[in-house]
Amino acid sequence: MTEINPEHFILLPLPLAELLHVTLGPLANVLEEQDHPWVPLIRKVLGAYQDGRDDMVFKMYGKSVTDDIGIITWQVSEELVKWVAEMADEEVHFEKWKEELGE
Repeated sequence: MTEINPEHFILLPLPLAELLHVTLGPLANVLEEQDHPWVPLIRKVLGAYQDGRDDMVFKMYGKSVTDDIGIITWQVSEELVKWVAEMADEEVHFEKWKEELGE
């Protein structure tokens, strides 16, 4: 990846960035099963993100935070699972409401 000038960095909370990581990874897996042409791009973006994340975090805090990255990723994935469950629940409620109205 091209070296980026650190003066131009805007730091985001790691859990926010990991939200994209834990969403795009499974999406790439599903798209790969469908032979979707975007899979290589998504994998390249995820790889660049992981490499950049690790490089930056290691430079700022040292390699001792390796386990912490995994914990944050797990916490974010757990939150994403909750969101998906809530969305599915809302969809079920909407479908039941639609049936009751006869639509």
